Amino acid sequence: MPNWVKNTVALKGTKQQMTKLFSQVADVKTWEDVENKMDNFELTMRSFLPMPQTFLDWDTTNDMEKFEWFCHGKNQPKEELYEEYQKYVRGYMEAREHQQKMYGCVGWYDYNYKTLGCKWDADLLNWTIADELEKDDIVIVYFSVETAWAIPIPFLQYLATFVNVVVLSDEEANFFNSIIDVNKDKEIKDIAQKINKLYRKFEEENKEVDEDEWFEEYEVEETNLKNKLEDEFYQYVIDLKIS
Repeated sequence: MPNWVKNTVALKGTKQQMTKLFSQVADVKTWEDVENKMDNFELTMRSFLPMPQTFLDWDTTNDMEKFEWFCHGKNQPKEELYEEYQKYVRGYMEAREHQQKMYGCVGWYDYNYKTLGCKWDADLLNWTIADELEKDDIVIVYFSVETAWAIPIPFLQYLATFVNVVVLSDEEANFFNSIIDVNKDKEIKDIAQKINKLYRKFEEENKEVDEDEWFEEYEVEETNLKNKLEDEFYQYVIDLKIS
């Protein structure tokens, strides 16, 4: 099982910039169109960055099938199956060559890491339009996405070609708990080290007792640290000057 990363993403820009972004995935011509349709969004990262057909047609991430496995469950004579297998081998090798030449990688796995920054596609959920701004033309949109092991930086960098993007990421094992300004390619803050130090402090102070007896108290302090980081994230987004 992977370690899951909970990402809260903030998009900040003018209504025109936002409309241009969402026109990539929905039939919208104005910001009002975006507002009216947002509650019905059913989007994934691949809605914005579709997977090229070659990676869907050919599983070049995995090794080419052996002839014995290719024949499994098929009732044709071996001679016919061998001809089919030769076509499969040629197609597989041509697909590998095409993928490397066209996309600089081979297989859906490498292509996902290259273009999304994580192993799998993921749903984009909890779309919300913020109401903190006084300037009529500037808007903030939030959504959440859970990704395996990593922050989906390449995907967020694509969004950042349209609007300003800031992400709050919480990795479940506390390897990182951070705020990143994607447009500036800058980590604003990471409290993972502070959380791990807090855990070691509790562990050291309570080494004579079972973890069950102190872990709940630790979790309260851990949650307080994460809540403070979340507050800083929202304030950073509000204060951010759009580029």
